[in-house]
Amino acid sequence: MNPLTRIRSLAIGKANALQRCHRYLDTLMPAFAEWAAGEIYVCRKTGDYRYRFGERSKNLCPWNATAREVFATPAAFAFGAMVFAPDVKPSPAQEKPAPAPHSQRANIIQLARAAA
Repeated sequence: MNPLTRIRSLAIGKANALQRCHRYLDTLMPAFAEWAAGEIYVCRKTGDYRYRFGERSKNLCPWNATAREVFATPAAFAFGAMVFAPDVKPSPAQEKPAPAPHSQRANIIQLARAAA
């Protein structure tokens, strides 16, 4: 198969999968936000979507049946979450600190400008 044809086929398939979920978008918006925030996981045994933390830990999500009906795989659900999820900012614990400047390293851009 021609690579361009393959890319187009994949894109159309993804677009069709996202279009199928438009009827359930109101129900699935909280699901996408929770997935993007890392609050849920997929159970290995059953394939159900469950809460990861807190009082509801290991409980089924209320939208589990809808998500399993609309999306064939957890990967398809994750793609939908990537497209539809609201912007979720990482918590301060998840943010990486800025790297410390290395004073012992040479600035090659500055050296190249000086040599020119």
